[in-house]
Amino acid sequence: MLDIEYSITQLAKTKNSEGSKTTKAQRLYALCAMARTLVKELPHKDFADATRLKPKHIEALLAHWQTRGLSPATIKNNLSQLRTWTRWIGKEGLMPASNDTLGAERRTYVPETTRAVQFTDVHRERVPDARLSIAFELQQAFGLRREEALKLIPTMADKGPYLELLGSWCKNGKARMVPIRTEAQRTLLEQAKRLAGTGRPIAGHLGNYKSAMKAYERACKSAGFDGGHGLRHHYAQERYQELTGWAAPIAGGPELKALTPEMRQKDKEARLIISNELGHAREQITVTYLGR
Repeated sequence: MLDIEYSITQLAKTKNSEGSKTTKAQRLYALCAMARTLVKELPHKDFADATRLKPKHIEALLAHWQTRGLSPATIKNNLSQLRTWTRWIGKEGLMPASNDTLGAERRTYVPETTRAVQFTDVHRERVPDARLSIAFELQQAFGLRREEALKLIPTMADKGPYLELLGSWCKNGKARMVPIRTEAQRTLLEQAKRLAGTGRPIAGHLGNYKSAMKAYERACKSAGFDGGHGLRHHYAQERYQELTGWAAPIAGGPELKALTPEMRQKDKEARLIISNELGHAREQITVTYLGR
């Protein structure tokens, strides 16, 4: 471990208190990754004390991300993590209130191309671990996040007409219910129950969640996925067509400006339902999955 990583880890012991255990672990991982970039890839090899973060470090990281071609959304998320670092050391003034002042591009809120992907027989052949394969399929069938799919205990979650996701499995501890609407969903859930066994998570055979996450990431690469989030996009778009009767804008359907008043009302209702089923509280977030 580099000195700067050790310094950040020590800070985290008293400062990293917001969010779930997974959120805190991911935050620390992200900050340590930034520190490694500063020391190993950029000309700041003597940077060893996290409390001595300076504007030059922030500017160097931003320039590095822009040079690598990271999207505005990713850069915005990275800057948010950096703001956390400045709060931990009591130097919030190191970063301006607006990302524009730093020269970061504004985030594009309406995507131009779909990120939806499907888990097919081809992908199943590339993921020999049957339980990880089921985790991908559960994401696609129920719109689950990675953590939810890996931590799911199928026998506990199956409530007949609904899949109940406990707060301890979900982002920010927000429990929710997802309807079991189709025979395909029911068949998949029964298969997951047989694989996982009573009271065991889908990835329980891999040990702890950290080990399961690493195995999942390796499986993503084997399957050719850039992460499994595209499976949630597929769920959202499939659900939108089911609820409205037409394809989502990002999947070739009509844009908002082309909808009649009646269609706009149906569009709004569908987006609210999908937002809730995905574990979000805002209709606006569905633009990421469906377009506008």
